[in-house]
Amino acid sequence: MGPAIVRHGRGCARGVVVVVVLLIPLVCNLFSQQAGGSSRPGHRASRVYAFASWRQLCRQRDPITISSHLSSGPHGSQHILRSSVQMSATPAEIDAIKVAPDEMQQAIKIARSLRASWKLKEAVEVLGIVISSFPDDMLSNANDAVGPGLKYAMMLRADWNLLMGNNNQCIEDLRNILVHWPSDRDARIQLAHALNDGKLDTEQALTVLGEVLDEGPQGAAGDIADISSYTWAAQDAGVFAASLGKHDMAQQYFEMFRKHLCEFKPKRYKYVQICMKSSEQMKRYSQGVFYEMVNAIIIGDAERAAAAAEFHKSMRLNEHPELVWFRQVFTSSWEFILSTSVGKAPEPSLFYGTLTMLKLAMDAASLDGGLILELGVWHGSSLRMTASDWPDQQVHGFDTFTGLPEAWGSPEKGGESVGAYSTFGATPSDLPQNVQLHAGLFSDTLPGFLETHPGPIRFMNVDCDLYSSTKDIFDQVSDRIVPGTVLVFDEYLMTPTWQDDEFKAFQEAVTKNGWTFEYVAISIMSGQAIIRIT
Repeated sequence: MGPAIVRHGRGCARGVVVVVVLLIPLVCNLFSQQAGGSSRPGHRASRVYAFASWRQLCRQRDPITISSHLSSGPHGSQHILRSSVQMSATPAEIDAIKVAPDEMQQAIKIARSLRASWKLKEAVEVLGIVISSFPDDMLSNANDAVGPGLKYAMMLRADWNLLMGNNNQCIEDLRNILVHWPSDRDARIQLAHALNDGKLDTEQALTVLGEVLDEGPQGAAGDIADISSYTWAAQDAGVFAASLGKHDMAQQYFEMFRKHLCEFKPKRYKYVQICMKSSEQMKRYSQGVFYEMVNAIIIGDAERAAAAAEFHKSMRLNEHPELVWFRQVFTSSWEFILSTSVGKAPEPSLFYGTLTMLKLAMDAASLDGGLILELGVWHGSSLRMTASDWPDQQVHGFDTFTGLPEAWGSPEKGGESVGAYSTFGATPSDLPQNVQLHAGLFSDTLPGFLETHPGPIRFMNVDCDLYSSTKDIFDQVSDRIVPGTVLVFDEYLMTPTWQDDEFKAFQEAVTKNGWTFEYVAISIMSGQAIIRIT
């Protein structure tokens, strides 16, 4: 393997290779049994009503019509939400449905159950019914449940639209919230993520978070929720700054995160154990300190990196069983990164998000001509970006569109069941004209495709999670992979079973075919790896 490709080498200190090499034994020793990361805990609806059919609704796999009887609201009146959210429903039919105030939380609960069963499009349409049932000026009414309920529905819709790659709709909802709730920290933090993840505008995202942090820990409301949001905003700002190569700024944000995370002992950079916290909080805490350690390694601050690793080690004293496998994820992933050229000369790309990594990979694909493939499409977010970047070339997307063909990992470790990531046969809409989709298992669709499409592979984005699916890919395309081919793996590491999934299938293909390769970049944020065959 050759050296890492330096494309965005901003702010890296001289001699960092020596620092990293010297730190490897210390960090690996101190970082053993560390904890990993999790996303910010979700919001919770303020009012809960019971209704009879939502569990049955969740279990249905075909496009559905919701006709759920809702319970009596606080005023004693019975209401029925009848929503045709199947593929054949017209916008006019959906717009005609209205939700009464005492039905709002039930309708939101229906949307959440749809989301839990991977019916994202239908879930977004139900939220649209809720939001369109009330005038905009009610959004700012904080004196009853309607205003906060509308805000919650819009936050959910924004989040789910971002998942589906509907970035403009996501940002529009968040900006509308902020017109009526300008000091809402959660909405601004979510907007920052939408700008970074959906628009690749990390500078603007960092500006939004900076405005939140400038208000101080308690903010305008002065409550504990604001302090919690402030802590997460500091962590996110540190990550965004590090991804831009602004490592000193990132360190300031990570210090801010740490300051409001736990108490300090007098010794400089000293951490203390956090006690009496939930496992979800512990995951976020350990995640932020891990990011600080990596940033410190990049700038050559051995003392700070060692202190962060020591803190992780101390967290093993907390009695949260879920942290065991999180520790293993971060420990094993980081030890592997340290063994690569990326770990020996770390770059800001360690902090890149999914689409930023994808853009870096496309920039690295210098092969003159060749096939452009994406294996695992879902709602087409990355496929749209790939096709837009190469408008004069055909881009091919492969997916069953019925979800994972087998379980991925175990539920207790964040795994997914058979059928996860399904679109129930629906293909993404609004794809660029140069996209061609191929529905079915890779083992069924790739042979016929390759017979009619000669030539080497220029660029291939592998996003199928499973070892078996990744192996199926390489069993079919190995003779099309040549020096200069760029491969992107979406779950190469940073998952509980990463060593047995895409990583394993690729390493086996390397051995079988005698390939040599170099790591262009690896991200601890997205778990992606960019590899170029040499």
